[in-house]
Amino acid sequence: MPKIKTKTKADPTSLPPSHKVMEGHRRLRGARKIYCYVDETGQDTKGRIFIVAVVVVSNDRDELTKLLNEIEIETGKLATKWSKSKKKRQIAYLEKIFNNKKFQKIAYYSLVKNTRAYRDTTIVTVASAVNMAKTEENYEASVFIDGLKRQEVHIVSVALRRIGVKIDKVRGITDESHSMIRLADAIAGLARRKYQKVDYAKKLYNLGIKKGVLQRL
Repeated sequence: MPKIKTKTKADPTSLPPSHKVMEGHRRLRGARKIYCYVDETGQDTKGRIFIVAVVVVSNDRDELTKLLNEIEIETGKLATKWSKSKKKRQIAYLEKIFNNKKFQKIAYYSLVKNTRAYRDTTIVTVASAVNMAKTEENYEASVFIDGLKRQEVHIVSVALRRIGVKIDKVRGITDESHSMIRLADAIAGLARRKYQKVDYAKKLYNLGIKKGVLQRL
């Protein structure tokens, strides 16, 4: 998705109700909350490859967010984008995440070739990730997509509902604004490096798969 500018560094996933861009039409009583953080890479290849990464969390969001922030500090990655991080920090960051059992079944991605249907691919990937991650049918999903434009929020929300995803809200954010979206950025970057057959990326990818943290859709 094209990048958007933000005027504040506040956590955009924690804004009060009056600031919400898109709300579900009807709340589900007792529904389990699911939070999806979505990033992509590959538009620069003009359709040759396109990768969408989705990080899915639920009631453990606050705990895992705090843990991710700690890992970013420990490894020196901080809030730096994956593409701008040094290789040793990329490795240290993802190794800590992949080796921590608390992050099992958190990261999903898709890789498609020869397409420019970026929005449709993103929508299908989000739906697939939710279906893989959900533990019950009574849920509501809040979806945060890197760089999603305000005028696209309604389109994406309706499309997700039409294919069966129970949406609470959809919102665009930037990939520097929250540790979960930064993890999605890292997963997308790792999948791309692995596709490009970069040695260290293949080893990291295999670790993520083996530990049950990462899954290809």
